[in-house]
Amino acid sequence: MLDMNEFETLQCPCGSTDFMELSKLTWKEGGGTVRQPVGWLCRACNVKVDTAKLIQELQLRRKRKELQALEEEVGAGAGTATPKKGVK
Repeated sequence: MLDMNEFETLQCPCGSTDFMELSKLTWKEGGGTVRQPVGWLCRACNVKVDTAKLIQELQLRRKRKELQALEEEVGAGAGTATPKKGVK
């Protein structure tokens, strides 16, 4: 079973799991510079990734694995169940 408390590695559609943080630098007279995170860039394909979409895809893969495990569990028990009278 999958551990819901365990961190999982996000993966770019190109297959890479290496990302670089994109930042916006701002400057203000007398205030110095400030770095503001604005996203992530895949190191392999240089495409800005949508982390929300990557998370949704990861959750979908997780649900498919859970479904597959349940289907296997039901399939393994299919021959052992005794049907009730009157139920076909």
